[in-house]
Amino acid sequence: MMFKRLKIWLVLLLVGAGITAGGAGYMKYQEHKEREAMLEIVKSEEARERYQTLFKNLDKDAFAENGIIQSYEIDEESVAHNPMGGVLVKLYINGKENLYVVYNLNKDINTGKFMSGSSTISPDLSTLLKESSDE
Repeated sequence: MMFKRLKIWLVLLLVGAGITAGGAGYMKYQEHKEREAMLEIVKSEEARERYQTLFKNLDKDAFAENGIIQSYEIDEESVAHNPMGGVLVKLYINGKENLYVVYNLNKDINTGKFMSGSSTISPDLSTLLKESSDE
């Protein structure tokens, strides 16, 4: 009798562990799919147009020979869902980690197009841009 109860408890324990492991695996898969979707968004041509518009607003000579901003790179590790809506991404300027912009990319629910939510400029980049505009 005791052996039978132990066997039943063991089976229930194994079933519970299997369900928990399966649920955790599924959640990890969903997380991976969401991350891939966010990466696709921040690398899209439409998003690149938004970044370039931002950079031209920050530096009128951006991407020109005499501009402060010559190039940018997407930090794929920084891509994250913004709890207030949109996708956050860090963009490194000129390949330097101390020069960056953290950009919130939102999608307009009416038009389906991307729009700028907000951006934060690193202190070093802000100083460079200020010095450039003072000249």
